[in-house]
Formats: sequence, C-alpha cells, structure tokens
Amino acid sequence: MVAGTLHGLCVGMSFEQASRVGAAVAALVCGGHGSQGADFSIRDVRDLLV
Repeated sequence: MVAGTLHGLCVGMSFEQASRVGAAVAALVCGGHGSQGADFSIRDVRDLLV
C-alpha cells in the first residue's frame, strides 16, 4: 500500500488519489484477499481508482 501511495504522490496525484492507488495495488498484490481476510474483486479495485 505504501509503495502505491508514494508512487501516486511522485506523479503528482493528490494524497486522496494516491491512497486509492495504494489500496488498489495492495488488493491486487494480496490476490484478492486482504490481510484481515477481506475479499476484493477486480471491480472493487476499479471502483477505488474512480
């Protein structure tokens, strides 16, 4: 999550946009499962990026 957020900030995104990218990257890296057992779908990730 941190790496995605930092990348977003480096390319000029607002903190809110960058944190959404970070969350989306974390969801994809976790293979659709969060560290607390939450399930993510690709649609959920796309919604974070909108």
